[in-house]
Amino acid sequence: MTWRLTYFVSEARRTHEGWLVLGEPGLGPPELGDEFDGVHHQDDGSEDVGTFSVLAIQDGSMSITGPPSVSLRPDDILMGEVER
Repeated sequence: MTWRLTYFVSEARRTHEGWLVLGEPGLGPPELGDEFDGVHHQDDGSEDVGTFSVLAIQDGSMSITGPPSVSLRPDDILMGEVER
């Protein structure tokens, strides 16, 4: 079965592995090892495509890898689909 994933970003900080993202899970919810395939920037309506892999999940935060060319910012929405 295909599940939609979303994660609502309230804050994002660069790390040596990728990003530490603070926010709230939406659809899914995302699990360790899941991959998002893009991010929607609500401030300007643009979208960036790229693979963002979930490395760790804690209450209120998530560590992810992602393309270095993409900047995450507050109010972004990470989006993807997984098979479960």
